[in-house]
This record gives sequence, C-alpha cells and structure tokens, in this order.
Amino acid sequence: MPKALKPLILLVFLSLSAQGCSLSKMASDITSQIFEAGAPYFERESDPYVGEQAGYAMIKTMEVFWAHNRKNRVYTILLAKNYANFAFGILETNMLKYQDRDSKKYDETMKRAKLFYSRGKWYGMQLLKKNKKFKATV
Repeated sequence: MPKALKPLILLVFLSLSAQGCSLSKMASDITSQIFEAGAPYFERESDPYVGEQAGYAMIKTMEVFWAHNRKNRVYTILLAKNYANFAFGILETNMLKYQDRDSKKYDETMKRAKLFYSRGKWYGMQLLKKNKKFKATV
C-alpha cells in the first residue's frame, strides 16, 4: 500500500468512528437506495410466476436489512408498500383462480393475503408513529 494512502484511510476510519457510523449501517443504507431504485422494475414484472417467486425473496431480504437498520425509512416504506402490492397483485389474483375450483386453496390464499395486508399495515403504522402531525391527531 502506498505510504500516502495510509493517512487517508486512517482519517476516513476515524471520521466514521467519531460519527458513530458502523460499516454495516452504511452498507445497509446504500443497499436501501438500490432497493428503492429497483422497486419499479419489480412492480412492472409481467410474468406472475417470476413476480411471485421474486417477491417472497425480496420482501424477506428487506426485512433482514430493516431489522438491522430500523431507522432507515426507505426499508419501512418499501416493506409497507410491497406487502400490500404482493397481497393485491399476487395473492388476490390467486384467490380468483381458486374461487370456484378449490375452496381449500382459496381459504389458505385468503388467509395469507390478510397476513400480508396486516404486515404492510404494521410497517405503514411504524412510519406514521414517527410523523408529528399524525401523532397530534391520535
């Protein structure tokens, strides 16, 4: 490593440490920006099978990042939005398929849709709890 680079690396490290920033939080914040920029591509997916499979993985991945970095509003917004989108776009579409054909699958899918709507609502309420104007009306 060049001699001139060592002081610069030390300065960056010390400034980050002094600000209380962890590298994992910084990585999480950067990843949230990637998720935010990529969300429209997921929402425009035309193949329902791909959307369903990718949706599960995306939501769970965002929850892992959110659990590590709960102050990041982007994850909270995306989770609220994507749980509701998934329930409406995927699960309710599946409910229509099963409606008159398979009452057991219909009931199971409806239960999952309600769970996804509930989770989306919970994340949405987390955002509203931080809103001073909302707090004043409750």
